[in-house]
Amino acid sequence: MERARNQTETLVDHVQASILAQGFHNAQCAAVAEAMDLSVRTLQRRLVECGTSFRRLLEATRMEEALKLLAVPGLPLGTIADQLGYSDASALSHAVRTHWGASPRHLREEMGAA
Repeated sequence: MERARNQTETLVDHVQASILAQGFHNAQCAAVAEAMDLSVRTLQRRLVECGTSFRRLLEATRMEEALKLLAVPGLPLGTIADQLGYSDASALSHAVRTHWGASPRHLREEMGAA
């Protein structure tokens, strides 16, 4: 059981690292699979076995990075949106609200970065 959990964590960690290395604008399942020397279908199948998908991992990785960037005082939402591959600040705000249940402003205030 422990071995399966470690393999799941390793695969997820590798996918997230590949997403970060490629940048959010370029991160696509095919590119990540190629970087991991897997076929797209094999990567997708393994992610399903881990209980996730490429899209979910991409969004989770974006939201982890969003928290880090929101903690930087004075960093404009438009800049954060661009770095995370969103079309504009309102798309970022919507994604943050959906994922974290709070607005970017509220999260910044909670982190003391407002």
